[in-house]
Parts: sequence; C-alpha cells; structure tokens
Amino acid sequence: MVQIKNKLLEKTAKESFEFIRGSYRELLTNIFRVEVLSLVVILITLILGGGIIFALVGGFSIANMGIPLILALIGILIIGFFMAAVAHSIAYNVVDGIFKRKETPLLDTFSENMMPMLKYVIVSTIICIVTFGPFILAYLAFTGAISLGTSQTTGLIATSLAEIIFRLVIAVVAAVVYLFTQFAIFELLIGKRGIIESFGNSFSIVKKNPIETIVFSFVLWTVETAVQVPFIIVGVGGAVLLLFVMGFIGTISPIMMIPLVLIALIAILILYLLYVTVTTALVFSAQYIYWNKIREV
Repeated sequence: MVQIKNKLLEKTAKESFEFIRGSYRELLTNIFRVEVLSLVVILITLILGGGIIFALVGGFSIANMGIPLILALIGILIIGFFMAAVAHSIAYNVVDGIFKRKETPLLDTFSENMMPMLKYVIVSTIICIVTFGPFILAYLAFTGAISLGTSQTTGLIATSLAEIIFRLVIAVVAAVVYLFTQFAIFELLIGKRGIIESFGNSFSIVKKNPIETIVFSFVLWTVETAVQVPFIIVGVGGAVLLLFVMGFIGTISPIMMIPLVLIALIAILILYLLYVTVTTALVFSAQYIYWNKIREV
C-alpha cells in the first residue's frame, strides 16, 4: 500500500512536468489573459466605484465621508476583490481545458463561475470564523486578564509569550485547514459538485491520503518559493534603481518625475502579471493532476 502511494507522488510529479513542458506556451498565454482580466476587473471596479464616492464628498478625503459612504466604499472594495477572484478562478478551467483539449472562453466561464465562487467565498469565510474565532477570543481574553491582574513587566512578558504561541497555533491550524480544503475549488468548478459536497470530498480524499498530501503540498510550496526568488530579485533591484534614478532626475527636472513614475507603475504591473501567471500555471497544474490522481486511489 505504501509503495502504491509512493508511486502516486512519483506519477504526479512526472505527469505535471510533462504537462507543463508540453503545454507551457498555451498554458502561460491563456493564464496571462486570465490574470489581465482579473487585474482589469478590479481596477475598473475600484476606479469607477471609488471615483463616484469621492466625487460625492467633493474631494479625495476620507475625513469628509460619513459612515454610509465609508460603508459603501468598503462594499465596493469587497465587490472589486470578489470579481477579481472570480476572474482568477478561470485559471482552474483553463488548466482543465488544456488537459482535456477543449476551449475555455473567458467571459462565458467568468459568468459560470460567479455563483459557485460566491458560495465558495461564503463557506470559506464561515470555516475561517468557526476555526479561528475561538482562538482569537481566547487570546484576547487571556491577554486582557493578564493586563488587568499583573504588573506591567510581568504582563508584557506574558503577553509576548502568548502572542508567540498564538501565532504558532494559528499557523498550524491554517496549514491544516488549507491541507484538507485545497481541493474543494476543483470539486466545485471542475467536478461541478455542490458547495457542501465539494468541501466534503476534499476532506475525504485528503483524509485517505494524508501523508502523501502533506508531502505533495510541501514540495509544491518549496518549488513555488524557489520560482518567486527571481521575481523578488528583479523587483528589489528595480526598486533600488528607480529610487536612484528618481533622486538623480529630481535634482535636475522635477517635471520628469511624472513619466518616470508612470513607467515604474507599468513595469510593476507587468512584473506582477508575469509572477502571478507563472506561479498560477505551476501550482494549479500540479494540484489539478494530483487531485485527479488521489480521487482514483
């Protein structure tokens, strides 16, 4: 049984490599289009919605806004990020489409994923509240009791220790929750299951293969982290160069700062899109193939 499960990981790694190597152009091109759509959706939502609200208060000052407009702004932000998440979810369908050699129309898939993603966000939020809520309340109650019943020095030490323990516990709980729910999105969008059934199936298949899923998730996280390094180097290097150039140009011609800032913003957006495209293609492809494999075990 152990040998079969070892072969499961081996087959997943081999098939993931072959899939990405054989389809990398189509995969990167289509996922890049998805990420551009996601970015455009959130930018349009934020610009139009935020612009309207700020126009109503006569300027770009949150201090001039009343509670209703602040709530409206928060609502617009939530809608914007949700719409971007829906657009981003098309990448799951893209991987499935390339694997099965079928087309994935962006706008049609965007519409199809809207309601499933809404259910997914609601259930995920409930899971987070139920899972992390008790720990947060316990931490607040404990630190509050310490601050009231001990000296300042003792309370500071105890609070610091409690914060360290709290962060470790939250990190472990978050890792466990992610481990068991990471395939719910595949069950929902690709398997076309109901929202409760999707989370239930994800829990069941991971429960049957816990060690293999832990190893798979850790290796995938390690590879993803390694892929991030070049983008971090380019980003940090670019930021240092930009600050140097801006300092030099600023002393000569301040007006030249405007096009330089615009160029920098465009470069940041392009780097972001490339980063998200590469990591999404890598992670979603590997998860998709592993998800198909463990359902057969």
